[in-house]
Amino acid sequence: MYVAFTAAHWPMHALPEDIAKYKGKYDKGYGAIRAARLKRARELGLIDPRWELTPQAEDWEKAEPKPWEIRCMEVYAAMIDRMDQGIGKIVGALKEKDAFDNTLMLFLQDNGGCAEGLGRRGDKVRAAGPTLPPMPVGELQVDMIPKQTRDGYPVLQGHSVLPGSADTYIAYGRGWANVSNTPFREYKHWVHEGGISTPLIAHWPAGITRKNALESQPAHLIDLMATCVDLAKATYPKTVNGHDITPMEGVSLAPAFNGKDVGRKNAIFWEHEGNRAVRDGKWKLVAKSAKGAWELYDMEADRTELHDLAEQEPERAKAMAADWEAWAKRAHAIPWIWGGAYGGNDNSMGSKKTRFELKQGDALAQDKAPRVHGRGFVVKADITAGKDGVIVAQGGTAHGFTIYVRNGCLAMATRHANTLTTVASDAPLPAGKVSVEMVLTKQGEVTLRANGNVLARGKVPGPLEAMPVDGLEVGRDETAPVGKYDVPFAFGGEIRKVTIELDK
Repeated sequence: MYVAFTAAHWPMHALPEDIAKYKGKYDKGYGAIRAARLKRARELGLIDPRWELTPQAEDWEKAEPKPWEIRCMEVYAAMIDRMDQGIGKIVGALKEKDAFDNTLMLFLQDNGGCAEGLGRRGDKVRAAGPTLPPMPVGELQVDMIPKQTRDGYPVLQGHSVLPGSADTYIAYGRGWANVSNTPFREYKHWVHEGGISTPLIAHWPAGITRKNALESQPAHLIDLMATCVDLAKATYPKTVNGHDITPMEGVSLAPAFNGKDVGRKNAIFWEHEGNRAVRDGKWKLVAKSAKGAWELYDMEADRTELHDLAEQEPERAKAMAADWEAWAKRAHAIPWIWGGAYGGNDNSMGSKKTRFELKQGDALAQDKAPRVHGRGFVVKADITAGKDGVIVAQGGTAHGFTIYVRNGCLAMATRHANTLTTVASDAPLPAGKVSVEMVLTKQGEVTLRANGNVLARGKVPGPLEAMPVDGLEVGRDETAPVGKYDVPFAFGGEIRKVTIELDK
């Protein structure tokens, strides 16, 4: 079973009774709590005394208003508390079923502390009651920062409201993220230890002989599948439904549970939004951003990454960089969609064709899909109207376009760096067989037609800014939704033919 908690992540929402438990716990501020955490971690043997503490990110003396800053960390702690209570319920259920001793539980966080400052500015005050219409049951919140709660309260940000309640959208900020990441460098988004190093807790009374033991062998998310396949004595398939699939990576961590070497033959690699790293034994090569210089660190002596050895060990750094490049190409980490040192997607992603003829059920992977970014295009479809659903969609919530029918009306939507824009007809489509057309110009002008008649005109921010990572589908939108609908939003009628023509 896979359980994915929202906590702890912005927006910081917690119940009053959980927040109350932490009243006064963080009044001393960033520096004092970092020092206390470092001391405790060293006492527990989690931190090697040789590892120096990284610089403090924010000055507590200048943090204002302090009651608001303190509340941020109290809410963050309350979120973790409630998550822990949830895990306790799982433990309790396993014990009731007499399955606890022979169940392997693996717990980890997906990244380090987050320094993003969402919601830390603003001055709106809370209204006495809801001022907006409540959202209908089933309606999606498609904005990253919602404008309202489901029951009609405006969502508030900034120092005028304390974080924690459902009508706030606030992150705890860089100062507290620096505390969370004690003693490491950087934060979520980067691949220095503060961004990627999180504990993995493994609990299995019947299968792990070591108790309360620490294991220093590094592991990666890719190892969890290998571990489960190993312990289940299963065989990872090479094909699914007749299609070749990506082979399993990683190694089983089962030997480490009982103090043995996991036998890792390959290095561990990372790439996140252009930030890069490779870990091979005690050595780690890491770079900030797509064009940042490589840094080399000895993880045994300097896991807080304060003493760059790249100039002292140039051949090692060069060899590890070459290993990263080979992995990145094999794993399709490069070329990446945001451009940079390894090339963008303007000339490398998607098919070179400018005309596509498709039918209902067709699906094109990114490398076979139209290169819709940076250009205008026309989509025509012969359909049987009267049923809602997606006619054609390419991309997801970051970049993409979709043409669909909702409440009998033709609509199209685009995503430009997560921003959703929709153009829709007010009048329903004619019944029966109908030819629909969507024209998107390079200036962002949109025209929707049915049987040659204009149904709607509108404007989107322009052509798509980047080649969508998700491919193209006809008759459904299976992965992340481009438009404001629930996936897959499969078309209920017939789609006889779809043509896409790109501007040259």
